[in-house]
Amino acid sequence: MVSHCDASGHDPLLILGEPTNHLDIDSIAAVEAGLRAYDGALIVVSHDETFVESIGIERRLELAASVGG
Repeated sequence: MVSHCDASGHDPLLILGEPTNHLDIDSIAAVEAGLRAYDGALIVVSHDETFVESIGIERRLELAASVGG
């Protein structure tokens, strides 16, 4: 899932949900290159640590699994 927000006229915000799911290695590399060159803000939800590190994410919020529900 990809969403783009630019309601304020400032730098755009991309919201990406599992952007590497079902992509081959070449496609993942292309997405990584595009996001490294992107000047706006990113919110990324991903289980792919290598991908997150490769695009230069500087701040993280990690959610712990809940116990019992």
